[in-house]
Amino acid sequence: MHRSVLVVFSLALVFFASTHLCAQTAKQKPSPTPPVEPKTEGQEPVKVFTEEVRLQVVALDQYGHYDPTLEVDDVLVLEDGVAQQIRSVQRLPVNVLLLLDTSNQLGLKNTNVTRDIALRVISGIHDGNRIAVMQFTERPELLHAFTTDKAAVTKALKTKLHSGKTSRLSEAIAAAADQFKDTPAGTRHIVF
Repeated sequence: MHRSVLVVFSLALVFFASTHLCAQTAKQKPSPTPPVEPKTEGQEPVKVFTEEVRLQVVALDQYGHYDPTLEVDDVLVLEDGVAQQIRSVQRLPVNVLLLLDTSNQLGLKNTNVTRDIALRVISGIHDGNRIAVMQFTERPELLHAFTTDKAAVTKALKTKLHSGKTSRLSEAIAAAADQFKDTPAGTRHIVF
């Protein structure tokens, strides 16, 4: 008797739960046609002629490494399921600014470790990209302006990096952003 009451109760619970779930699903079902906005008299549809659209693409090989051999025939762009004509593939240099906190407020930071990490980051940046280095403690200081010369940036890191007592991050971010005023949008990167 006890087992049959438990089975009946379980079946009833499953029935009510499924009925409730179906009712919620029916309420959430989207309408098959999107609502059409009423057209007011005198308004013409706006048509914009677009000659070219720039898409940012990063090409990687099967191992996840940057592949500089990307060509027009390697790219397929679909718009509403229709293939679009690709006219060119251009490689735009990237602008990377290393923003290094060299303060030692709590006695936890080591300038040598910061330098070593920055050097590793620089070694991983592909040739032809522009690099700048800025440190900040009491104030932001540009160690080297944007350049493609990795050796010059490396030398600046090895000879000009110093530690300080305080850290003024907001001033450093503003100064770093100011360095990008002459660089194209979409190619700007700050590495802390």
